[in-house]
Amino acid sequence: MCPAAASVPMLMWMWLPGASSIVATPISFSAPLFGGSAGPLIGIGALVNVTFTVNGTSLVPTVTLFNGARAAVTSDTASTFTFAYTLQSNDTGPIVYMVQARDQSSAITSTIFIDDSRAAGKSCEHGLSWRCA
Repeated sequence: MCPAAASVPMLMWMWLPGASSIVATPISFSAPLFGGSAGPLIGIGALVNVTFTVNGTSLVPTVTLFNGARAAVTSDTASTFTFAYTLQSNDTGPIVYMVQARDQSSAITSTIFIDDSRAAGKSCEHGLSWRCA
């Protein structure tokens, strides 16, 4: 083991031929799989989730929705991760997951996953009176 690697026990390392030092493996994400309540327009109480893998760190990433106003949760402690969220009142718009992964040296890598198959909101129709669901 290289002496530099011994001082940082949990960091993932990659030796580059011809390099004079060890560099950390960059964080990368797999393509997401979306799940949850079906339908193009979903409302309060509907479940949405995203599943993906993370390479380059052993730390659990964070996932937020609705411009960071809501946090998705996971019980997974290692990649592959599934993050879930139950829609609340005032959640409207596209289902966009903002993902941040931090490596052991505190470098942050971010990505955005957009679920094009559904959006949060209410559907309203007018018969004898307005009815929203």
